[in-house]
Amino acid sequence: MTSFFFMPETTASTQTGTEPTMKDVTAHLEEHGLDYLLKALRTLQSHMNNAPLSTLPANSLWVNAEFPKPKSGRHPRPDLPQAIRPYAKWRADLLRAVSLFDGSHAEKKAMKSQIDEWQELRDAASKLAEKHPAIHAGRLSQIDRLAEHARRQGLLPIHLDNHGYIQKLAANSGQDCRSQIRNAQKLLNDLSNYPDIRRHLPADRILVLPTRKMEQKLPSDIEAFLEGLVKGATVRIDPVSNLPLMDQSDNTVSVYYAAMRHHIRALQKLADDSYERITDLHQINDLHSLFSRDRVFATIRHTESRVDQEGGLKAGTASSYYQTIAFILERNGLDDGSLARTLKHSEFIRSGVDERKGMRPEKEDWCKALVTDERKTRTFLRLHLIFMEMALETISGRRLHQLTRMELERVRQLGYCAAIAAIELAGRPVRRSNAVSFQYRGKNANFFVPSQKTGRNDYSFKLSAQQTKARKDDPLTIIRKEMKGPRVLDWYLKTIRPLCRHHEDSVFLFPQVKKGSDHIGELTFTKWFQKYASEAGLPMTFHMFRHGVASLLVNQDWSNIAAAAELLGNSVRVCEERYAFFNEEKLVSSGQQKLIENSKVGHK
Repeated sequence: MTSFFFMPETTASTQTGTEPTMKDVTAHLEEHGLDYLLKALRTLQSHMNNAPLSTLPANSLWVNAEFPKPKSGRHPRPDLPQAIRPYAKWRADLLRAVSLFDGSHAEKKAMKSQIDEWQELRDAASKLAEKHPAIHAGRLSQIDRLAEHARRQGLLPIHLDNHGYIQKLAANSGQDCRSQIRNAQKLLNDLSNYPDIRRHLPADRILVLPTRKMEQKLPSDIEAFLEGLVKGATVRIDPVSNLPLMDQSDNTVSVYYAAMRHHIRALQKLADDSYERITDLHQINDLHSLFSRDRVFATIRHTESRVDQEGGLKAGTASSYYQTIAFILERNGLDDGSLARTLKHSEFIRSGVDERKGMRPEKEDWCKALVTDERKTRTFLRLHLIFMEMALETISGRRLHQLTRMELERVRQLGYCAAIAAIELAGRPVRRSNAVSFQYRGKNANFFVPSQKTGRNDYSFKLSAQQTKARKDDPLTIIRKEMKGPRVLDWYLKTIRPLCRHHEDSVFLFPQVKKGSDHIGELTFTKWFQKYASEAGLPMTFHMFRHGVASLLVNQDWSNIAAAAELLGNSVRVCEERYAFFNEEKLVSSGQQKLIENSKVGHK
């Protein structure tokens, strides 16, 4: 594998005119007695199909590209035979080996040891933490992260209230770095009340880096304009009652907004010499001009140029966005349908449509591993029970009030994951938005528990047309005892749900843990689920329940495709194209076997 990255001039390989490789790193580790890191190199070679180390570039950028950092508890390389925790440790060891080799580790160590304003601030914070137990010493490492980035930009603590310096810091920081910097800035604001800290900081309050979401917020008049367009495309007037009716689900409406906002933000990222480029959205007088034919085409070209790059869209998502924009404009009378017809002839849009018809490669790989690996199949089908067992193992025979705060939080999170996984596996795989928002009390209840009063003997649920993507009523689904779903739900209702502060006031099956009486947030639950699924040895997103169930059914027998489609609430065609993976080798072998059997019948 050829490396295209420049390496420091201090390495031996660079001095000889060749780019350093992992073989050079191995030699460096052996020379300096760093044998404990050699295992990381051997694991790397295994992950790269036993490629010679001399063909692998000794570069941290390459390592980060090939083996990304886990985020939100999600395994970035589920194809590797490593669970998320061993993967993260191995990755850290590999990066450390490379950094020791190229000198960056020594450079960082020297930078940290500098006696400057940042070091004086850090020392003052450490002394303060010794005097005040309420100040957790572990949080002070956040100041070190801020200092590292600030030193590179020539930024001193006294500059932390200067907009210009903060913008410079933001421009040279990645997403992970921004989060660390924001935490450090908030911490210093909290500590600025102490005189020993305040003398190192500016007189005014420290500026905190805005989140990406805050930076991308559109002007209020444009947001109001987009809201009007989306309503015009999704709401119709009942001819009898003259009342507005929503034509689309909440998920579809959110996609409409995402498509429109993508186009608006892309207008600001066009080339400087582009006539369609907009430098200041606050200066737009004619909001309709934002969606002129030329500007739509300009952002399509820009989007195509950034497909699959960091921060860019996939072709399938991009085609969906622009087809959505054409639909919205036509429904609002801003286009006569010609834009949609034109997009059908765009090679980029057509390639995106084709991409959406099938499963993405990473999902196909996951499904293939699921149906061919018996261990993964068992783990998948028992995931709700595994989550419950993990929670019970944490409790370890103690009473709940005897658990530490962190143990109690872990048990609660695992309880939510177990109950929702029981619904997915012992009932049927509903979408995440439906799963977290089930109501089991009140007039809008759609999840039903066994009760002598109602005469119900089983757990069951039923989604209305308003709650489904297909906009049709789903049949009543019973949680099957054979899959031990009721056992998990009994445990959840008796042990886990009462741990939520407002559980008595909430009508939701899965209430928020601390705030109000609403249901648990989708993003919060996603973070929990992906964390514990990886810990259970089966890294997956929640949506993979739908792919997994469909794939297991059709690999058992292709004639199960109709049953799989019904469980998912999709058409057979959509289930076949987008959800179900079938082992083609098994299908070919099965066909051959049938031919052999027919040939034997003919000979008789």
